[in-house]
Amino acid sequence: MFFNSQNLLAYLFKIVPKRIQKYIMIVSLKLHWKILKYLGVIIIPAYHNNISPKHIYNWGMHNFFLKHVNKNMTVLDIGCGEGFLTAKIASKTKRVVAYDSNPKYIETAKRKNNASDIQYFIGDALKDLPKGRYDCVILSSILTFVGDVDLFLNKLHGLTDTLLIRETRYDNHYFVLLSQEFGIKKSDYYEFTKEELINKLKQTGWEIEESFDTYDIFLIAKTSSHRVCKENDYNYEKNSYFFK
Repeated sequence: MFFNSQNLLAYLFKIVPKRIQKYIMIVSLKLHWKILKYLGVIIIPAYHNNISPKHIYNWGMHNFFLKHVNKNMTVLDIGCGEGFLTAKIASKTKRVVAYDSNPKYIETAKRKNNASDIQYFIGDALKDLPKGRYDCVILSSILTFVGDVDLFLNKLHGLTDTLLIRETRYDNHYFVLLSQEFGIKKSDYYEFTKEELINKLKQTGWEIEESFDTYDIFLIAKTSSHRVCKENDYNYEKNSYFFK
């Protein structure tokens, strides 16, 4: 049998007591999340000329958004990061407003693509979203990070009637499932199951027009015709909260 370091580690792992095996697994999983969060986001993109691999290999993600925009649309991209998807959306629409809470991301996005049909904004998505009305709002893997998701989704009714959403499936990642087995709480990177996300949208007045999922969840959500405005909606025309 071909013998290498991986086989040796597997052999050594099997001969230690079960309680030691479990301890090793828990430590390994916790270290994995820390490495993913604090090192992976730096090291992996660096290998690809500072472009996240998801933008290189996961073209289906981009195609979903590009399929549902056109040259007559004004689009708000919340959580635009360094603007890789923003640039593609701008090539297919009339105007894009790109928004992120991280000034360094916005600075990089501007440096990479400072076209006249892209406007960049920095701010807190729960406090100071860009004013105006948009044909659609793009939410690409950002709901995990906004904090009060209910407040955020309710605010979006003041900006648009259409959301294009992509979120990573919490229940579709083997490390998440393995972590659950060992009692480790889920990582911030995999917040929603598909059912949880759909329920959250419905609870905040959004109807699901279209949905499908592969490795990720993709949704088109529209403002519900039965929805009544609430106190945490934001009326950007009057620059004040409004409700019925």
